[in-house]
Formats: sequence, C-alpha cells, structure tokens
Amino acid sequence: MKTIDIRPEEELLVCCARTSLDQEKSRQIKSFVQKNIDWSFLIQTALNHGVVYLLYQSLKKVCPDSVPADVLNQLRDYAIANTLRNMSLTDELFQLLQIFDSHNIPAVPYKGPVLAASVYGDIALRQFTDLDIIIHEQDILRAEDLLISRGYSPEFRLNGAQGRFFIRLQRDCKFFRNNGKFITEIQWGVVQRYFPKIFDTEQLWERLEPVSVDGKNIKTFSPEDMILILCLHGYYHCWERLVWICDLAEFIRVHKNMDWKRVIEKAHARGYERILLLGLLLSNDILGSTIPEDVLQKTQIDRTVKSLAGHISKLLFAEHDLSSKAFKYFLLQINIWRRLGDKIRYCVGRTITPNEADWVAIPLPASLSFLYYLVRPIRLFKTYLF
Repeated sequence: MKTIDIRPEEELLVCCARTSLDQEKSRQIKSFVQKNIDWSFLIQTALNHGVVYLLYQSLKKVCPDSVPADVLNQLRDYAIANTLRNMSLTDELFQLLQIFDSHNIPAVPYKGPVLAASVYGDIALRQFTDLDIIIHEQDILRAEDLLISRGYSPEFRLNGAQGRFFIRLQRDCKFFRNNGKFITEIQWGVVQRYFPKIFDTEQLWERLEPVSVDGKNIKTFSPEDMILILCLHGYYHCWERLVWICDLAEFIRVHKNMDWKRVIEKAHARGYERILLLGLLLSNDILGSTIPEDVLQKTQIDRTVKSLAGHISKLLFAEHDLSSKAFKYFLLQINIWRRLGDKIRYCVGRTITPNEADWVAIPLPASLSFLYYLVRPIRLFKTYLF
C-alpha cells in the first residue's frame, strides 16, 4: 500500500483483503502476524470495512498456526454467519426476480450476490447486507406494491403526492422485511439527481450480460458499464470502506479482457472520467490492481485525481468525529468536478435536496413538501455544527 503511516493491523488487513495471494503478499502477511498485533482491533476493523471473510481466508491459508486459536475461531464464526446471511439474501434475490418477472417488471440486480459470485467467485467471500435492484422508473409503484405484499415495509411510501415528490428528487428507496433481516434497495437511477452530469440509466439496459449466481443465470450490467458504476458508488461514499476498493480490484482482476478504450470513452462522454480515474488509482495504489499503462498514465497526469487519492488513502483508516469526517468528504467530492459551475451545482444540490432522513425528521403534509428544501439545510446545520 503506497501511502502513509498506518497501524500494522491495518497493513495486515490490506494484505489479506484479496482473493488471490502471491508469494510477496504471503510473505508480508507472515511478517505482520509475527508483530504485536491487536487482534480485537484487527477483527473490528475488518468488520467495519466489510472484509472479515477475506481476512479469515487469507490468514487460514497462509499462517493458521501463527494466529491465536481463539482469534481464528472468532473469525471462522463471523465467516460462517456471513455465509449463512449471504445464502439467505441470495435466495431472496431469486424469489424477488421471479416475482418481478411474473408481473412483467424488468429488473437488474448488481452488487451483493451478483458481484460476490461473478467477481469473488463465491457468494460467501463478500460481506453484503442488502440487495440492489434497478428497475424502470415507470415500474416503481408496481414494484412497491409487490414488495409490500411480500411483507416488506418501505422506508418511505411512494404512493401519493409526497411519493411523487420523493421519486422526482431521489433515485432509490429501501424496503425492510423481518425486522431488517432482508433489506432490498429498489433503484431507478445510478447517480443522485443533483449530480452535475446526468447518467442515462436507460442505456444500461441495452448492454446487459448473463452471469451465473449459485447455478442460476442472471442478467446484469456489462463489465464496461459496471466498472464505472462501482467507481460512482465508491465516489459517492468517498471510498470510506476497504470493501469497495476490493470490489473494484477484484473486478479488474477477473475482467482481464475488458474494453478499456470503451470504458474511458464512456466515462468521458458522461462527464465522469475523473471519478473513474480516482477509483482506478486507489485500486492500484492500495491493492495493486493491474491497470493498462495508458490508463494508469491518465491517473498520474491529472493532479487533482492524484491529490484526491492521497487524501482518501489517509482517511481510509483515520478516526474522525462525525462532523469533521463529513465535511472533509464533502470537500473531496466537490473537488472532483472540473468546472466551477459543476462544483457549485453539486454543492448546492447536495445541501438542499431532501432525502429520506429529512422526511423522517420532520413529517410534513404533501401540500407543504416544497418546504423540505428549507428543512434539509437547517437539519444539516444542526447535525454537523452543533
């Protein structure tokens, strides 16, 4: 990991956070394990970053006799629990896709079980807690009815005037079942509405490709589209969890024949080239992803991308209070945009566009929904400055 001064437990975690270990990484893991490792801190950090199964697998493979037995047993228990949860969520995904299909609602799953199976090679290897499914915007209300009939409760009811207001401003809605055991996120867009550059989600449907998930063929996005979606997701969350960098690194490892020229062209045409390059640089710097030299050179030429990657690397394992962390991430996200107008649009949009937290904090009648544009900045001010 080309960065900064971090704890040996964090360096060990980065070495273990991959499905394939070469001799050098195995040597480094053995070396770190011999140090005075705070195992409780390591396990908690792995859980926070969504890579506990990868940690368990790597330690078990490289040096099981050098790891305290109780630590290895604890990791095994977490790994088993993760496997059972993933199997349950995968079965739920199959059920939902069948229901949607029987009601003529096209649906495309991605991340979650699809990413685990097609990229990690095993649904057990990736930690995930929800299902992500994209549908057409015109099918939102029908999908909501079907999920409710299956026992789900929506985060926010999409029927009625307020629901239409929510759909117009947002791009997803979470549904909960069995006290949160099952969480399904229905999406009708890839990026938030306030992004300076529009992402035409409908174009993605033209390039779907089949993948095998637990023996079943499911259609999902093409590799050239999916890699940009992973980078957009990481950017939106400021790459604050190692698992999202792992997703990208494993995706690049598996898709060796990806059409990189097309990837760059699509990202550039959509206005997201810097977001793509930022993800690729983090994947290369932190997890050693093999990226074509001409693409890697683009990440080195753009000083803003290099600077942002350096800041994010420093923040990856840093501890901050909520307000400090949120403000730093906000500044990083603004700086990705090249033009001043785009920076202003993103800043204003992120500040005033209401989301589900604003609806929950202050319920208003549908006729006063426009007041949420005032509620949000006030709520943010109180949350992060007091």
